[in-house]
Amino acid sequence: MKALRAAAGTSQPVLSTEQVQTVFYQIPELRDLHKDFYTSLRAKLQPDEGMDPRSQQGPEREEAPVIQLCHGEHHFCVGDLFHKFVNQLGVYRGFIDNYENAVEIVPKCMQSDQRFRTLAESMMSSKGSDNVKTKYTFEALLYKPLDRVMKTTLVLHDLWKHTPPDHPDSITLQEALRLSSSFLSGVNERSQCKRSVKLSRGERRQLMRDGFVVDVCENGHNLRHLFLYTDMLLCARLTSAG
Repeated sequence: MKALRAAAGTSQPVLSTEQVQTVFYQIPELRDLHKDFYTSLRAKLQPDEGMDPRSQQGPEREEAPVIQLCHGEHHFCVGDLFHKFVNQLGVYRGFIDNYENAVEIVPKCMQSDQRFRTLAESMMSSKGSDNVKTKYTFEALLYKPLDRVMKTTLVLHDLWKHTPPDHPDSITLQEALRLSSSFLSGVNERSQCKRSVKLSRGERRQLMRDGFVVDVCENGHNLRHLFLYTDMLLCARLTSAG
């Protein structure tokens, strides 16, 4: 993004300054929000890491951090960090409102400039924890920040569910879960007026309400998105591509 922004001021820009702003709107702010949360959580879970020479290798080190939550301590708390994080979810509103504009402009930019198309295609492939490459659409990549909020809500659900009621974190986690769920519901309500489906007979199917639920089964849990239309109920699941 920095390179694209710098190139925008040259005689041969890949994207114009306005296009860079549209495609990556609020992305730096969201990155800082998540980076601060990750750094704070890691420092609390691994308080002695700063004295370990291996911890100075930076984020590029290959070995993934091993996180141990409790170390036998009944009152080990992380709820304050989650609560702080969800209280800053308002940063997402501008990103969400701009998402459709970003998705609309990306294909046009890919068609008009080979350099951006090459860059975009290189970003659409990434290696997972199993070292297997996964292909994404650019639209799916742009959706990743909101996808992270959904996954954080799942984590909060599990943390609160498995936290004893008398634990100091229980109330804090419950409130963080409420705020996160409320934020997602608010996102749904704000976009409700934009969603309708035209039926073959000329009528319009209107979305009445939607929201997220956690589907719990023996093998684990999954986040589901329920859509209640005027004539049907639709259940959607999150795919690996976002």
